[in-house]
Amino acid sequence: MTKLLLKWLLLLELLAFPLIAISSWVVSIYNSGANNLLAPNGLRWLLTSFVSNFARLPWAEILLGLIALSVLQFSGIADCVVHRPTQKQQRALLFALAALVSMVVAVGALTVLPPYILLNFFGGTAQSPLTDSLPGLLFITAEVVACVYGYTSGKMVTIEDFSVAHSQLIVQLSPLFIHAFLLSQVFEWIKYSYFL
Repeated sequence: MTKLLLKWLLLLELLAFPLIAISSWVVSIYNSGANNLLAPNGLRWLLTSFVSNFARLPWAEILLGLIALSVLQFSGIADCVVHRPTQKQQRALLFALAALVSMVVAVGALTVLPPYILLNFFGGTAQSPLTDSLPGLLFITAEVVACVYGYTSGKMVTIEDFSVAHSQLIVQLSPLFIHAFLLSQVFEWIKYSYFL
């Protein structure tokens, strides 16, 4: 079912390109404010914007999120929520909880103790290093908790285990990156042409 859906999505994405180009040409005839993708300036923009269109997506956040989810999944910590944990898993959960508490205490200390590293110039949290670093802090916390659990439960012991844990989800989802590329082009073409 998923493969069929992805095939149809790819077909729609590929059909969108000529439709958008022709639509931009037709609309530019009746609306002087619209950009024609088939005109020299439009073609120049098309040929020079593939990378920048794709780069507009927040790839760092997406990849860090996928890595964190991959490690959490591979470590087996999520299984403890669904199934009754064994004694070894219970011990690993205690270590993971201790790691989580340590991370929260460390961030709290950097926030409320002098020199107030994570607060803004006025001593608040709005637009502060704390809010700016929140995605990174969440990633590091998930990493530490999952790795501690994975190691103490025996699920992640070797370097290969840690490597697979960090890349498994990215490998599984890699076919979706072509769709992300194509869809980023479709949306940017529509934005450039101003016909919607």
